[in-house]
Amino acid sequence: MNLHRKPVIRARARVGAPAALALLLTLSATPPASALVSLAPWGGDIAYVSSKSVAGGVEDLQSMAPPGLAPWSGMPFSNAHNDTTDANAFAFMTLATSFKDSIFAVTSSGTASTDGPATSNRGGALVYVQFVVEHTQSFITYPNFTAGNLASSQSLAFIANLASADLAAVPILPVPATSGRLAPGLYIFYFQNYYRDETATGNANSASAQVGFFDVPSPLVTQHPQNQAVAPGASVSFSVGAGGLSAAIEGTAGTLAAASPSAPLAVTYRWRYRYQNLTDGGRISGATTNQLHIANVAVADTGVYDCVLTQGPIQEPSSLARLTVTGSSAVEDAPLDANLSLSTPAPSPFSSRTLVRFALPAETSISLDVLDVGGRRVRSLVSHENYSAGSHAIEWDGRSERGERSPSGIYFVRLQAGSEWRVQRVVRLAR
Repeated sequence: MNLHRKPVIRARARVGAPAALALLLTLSATPPASALVSLAPWGGDIAYVSSKSVAGGVEDLQSMAPPGLAPWSGMPFSNAHNDTTDANAFAFMTLATSFKDSIFAVTSSGTASTDGPATSNRGGALVYVQFVVEHTQSFITYPNFTAGNLASSQSLAFIANLASADLAAVPILPVPATSGRLAPGLYIFYFQNYYRDETATGNANSASAQVGFFDVPSPLVTQHPQNQAVAPGASVSFSVGAGGLSAAIEGTAGTLAAASPSAPLAVTYRWRYRYQNLTDGGRISGATTNQLHIANVAVADTGVYDCVLTQGPIQEPSSLARLTVTGSSAVEDAPLDANLSLSTPAPSPFSSRTLVRFALPAETSISLDVLDVGGRRVRSLVSHENYSAGSHAIEWDGRSERGERSPSGIYFVRLQAGSEWRVQRVVRLAR
């Protein structure tokens, strides 16, 4: 019996559209009756593409940011000419998108050409979409990548769980096709393809990132771990319940492979902290059982935990559960209670400036940093300065520590106050 049917992706040319943009998706497979993924209605639905050409003191910037998540394609074309030097620069960047409850698809490519002194080009495409997984889903990625000859070309696509302060991702580009399962939760789909300040003539990366979602009729995880908040020194336990297939397992191609009824396949467990495997020892026990125990917890134990269940070829993660250790017992490091908060920077996405708001329950020394998706510090907004109790707001102008404008993409604002920290994401569109 075929449980999951792979969607067939067909390209259909649009009248008047460049061939590079002819990506309109139709699904020949009938989706399962139950819901797959839902596009989150509270923002994050961005399709942004731009091109900028410079010839001496002449600049031409073209950009497009279409609303909504309907199938869309565009190609901003920039062209700059300097009458004094007769220099020319022209470039374009393409973007085509389609988002459904059963498939996400994005493709982009670009070209740059320069002729004469003081000429340069840049181009970029970015998509950032929040979506909700209401119950466990299988996914398959369909990447397509051709490296360009522009040295600054960079491409990135991934899926990440928004419940985690870490960027634990399902990579899509430029790795080969992958498959797996997503636990219930709130996620982002992120795609970026760009080149910047090129003085050469050539092509940017050609990148396509597609993800198909399939309902899981018999998930292994029947009970997910729950968030907990405790004081330092306490003991905590996280548990999962297992069910799903036993005498039959789901094959890798979506079919059922029979197992002996007299020897049902065992389910194994592996608990993780911030997506890193845990092992028994010291304060931790039960790392390979359905119940994880942590004794004498400390502030450093704060973070997200989950459990990966395995049965035959199937690996299924549970939802993320956050452990919050509410303070530190150290005298020299006074604890801050749950009133410590860091709001999502607004506006997000932003082009020139965004405001970072946070609240402190007591006077304390804080640091406020902007990090890129790789965890590298882009800008220090506050470094070990004392701030009074109450609400505060600090502006980020989108620039790096060296004063350069940061490229379009996802960034993290990290607040460290006393022994605790908070993290929020923000999206910058460098138009």
